[in-house]
Amino acid sequence: MPRNVICPTCGKSTPDASFCEYCGKPLYSCKACKSIIAKDALFCPDCGQAVTQDGRELKAREHVSWAWWLLPLIPCLMLPLGLAGSAIPSTAGILGIVGGILAWYINRKKDAQKARSMLFLGITVPIFATFIVLGIALTEQDTTPPVITNVQTANVTSTSTIVTWNTDEVADTIVHYGNTTELGLMASNNSLTAQHSIVLDQLAPNTMYFYLVESTDDANNTATDDNAGNFYTFSTASNQSE
Repeated sequence: MPRNVICPTCGKSTPDASFCEYCGKPLYSCKACKSIIAKDALFCPDCGQAVTQDGRELKAREHVSWAWWLLPLIPCLMLPLGLAGSAIPSTAGILGIVGGILAWYINRKKDAQKARSMLFLGITVPIFATFIVLGIALTEQDTTPPVITNVQTANVTSTSTIVTWNTDEVADTIVHYGNTTELGLMASNNSLTAQHSIVLDQLAPNTMYFYLVESTDDANNTATDDNAGNFYTFSTASNQSE
């Protein structure tokens, strides 16, 4: 099947011949004198130059099927995901757009083979780049638990107290407590914060309580501080002291 080219005069896709089948304008010229020549001419009728394969110039550019131009759109479909906050599909979409623009420019320079290669790269490079970046992101996944500091109690009454502590990254807030070292009770807040505060209420008056604190970050890394195994303690006030 003969290839098609884009006529430089009318812009239509026409079979590769001496003249456009739509407008009749020439598709080839002599490289030496720029005169019109037939596709299969051996000599230029004006300058007499022998016309080899390299001696004729295709005035038109080769037709690139529309299906090739759809290839860069595949990674571009990932662009909305990138706009939603993920850098990986955003990068793939941008690379797809760049590949399509470069292919269009190369095709305008009448090198259809290179244009097709660029269109192919316009999909393969973004996809491979996406997997590479994704692989790096997975290998660099956060595995470090939060660091807990400054564990304290405040506003101790006969029936309640406030436990506070800090973490070096945002995490949730959990306190395990009880009137023996078996603990058994828990208070929690799932909101992520670096400055933790939680109320323990319905406590028994004039009682010593043991407790430890726990925080889990958004990568599911958990840190626990039990005062080096000794537990933190506080004592509620008696009813008479309130």
